[in-house]
Amino acid sequence: MNSDSDAGIGRRLGALLYDLLIVGALLIAAGAIALFATNGEAVAAGTVWFQLYIGAVIALYFVWFWWKRGQTLGMVAWRIAIRDGRSSGSISLGQAVTRFVSSVLLFVIGFLPIVFDSRNRSWYDRISGTRTIALVHLADAGYGE
Repeated sequence: MNSDSDAGIGRRLGALLYDLLIVGALLIAAGAIALFATNGEAVAAGTVWFQLYIGAVIALYFVWFWWKRGQTLGMVAWRIAIRDGRSSGSISLGQAVTRFVSSVLLFVIGFLPIVFDSRNRSWYDRISGTRTIALVHLADAGYGE
């Protein structure tokens, strides 16, 4: 029997916040590399190769750390780790990839109804009884009054 306890939501969210800060720094570095690779030319918004490149940077961060160490840097700080559900040992590369892909898909699923809803509501809007609106001017948000 394993004596490890399952990580609660607080530690998981804390680790995710730390990881998002680290990923943000990685994306700044990745952007600088892309700028160097294009001889200082800005990459146009929506450029497929750049989106794939950024996606790969994010995926590699999570997948590599989960697979090789069982922890991202944020997870180290919050003292949580990923283990195989059956053996409590290290996870495989396949498990790390599956974990990442499923995390991204479940996040995206929340936004999928926007495409089909006449009022462009996400699952998050529907569940919480809110609307997400497009502002024309900053003053519309109530700032600067």
